Amino acid sequence: MSSIALTALALVLVAAVVGAWALLVFNALVGLRNDIDRATANIDVLLRQRGAEIPRLVEVCRGYMRHEAATLEAAIRARGGVGETGVETALATLLARAEQNPTLRADGLFHQLSTRITTLENEIADRREVRNATLVRYNTRLQTLPDAWVGRAAGLAPRPGLDVGRP
Repeated sequence: MSSIALTALALVLVAAVVGAWALLVFNALVGLRNDIDRATANIDVLLRQRGAEIPRLVEVCRGYMRHEAATLEAAIRARGGVGETGVETALATLLARAEQNPTLRADGLFHQLSTRITTLENEIADRREVRNATLVRYNTRLQTLPDAWVGRAAGLAPRPGLDVGRP
């Protein structure tokens, strides 16, 4: 084989290795991006489920807590769009006040709904943790070399974190 042929073969092999590496990096970045999207969708589903339970919990509490009208209204308003932090605060206040009412605490439907909402809150927190960990890995890879080159060439951009305070 001539030196030109060997040089050409070496260049083809180097290009193939670099191409395979770039393909692996791209696929890993797309996988992380899709994991972020899936985690975000899971969070949205859980938030909708929790939102559907809030009016039921408020109705159960309404009969027992007439003197807590402001707390009940805060929970209803929070569900209506004051932001995720507002919902969590209103729910925590509502559940804390409801727990102080022994008759309400003994109500089976209240117990069922408060347990369901607490379970949903824990699942939401878990999904956020998964999403945030994946987001950090994705963004870090897009900001460090050599993955940043592949990401930039493929048009991939860092993703923002969740803004839980917005409606």
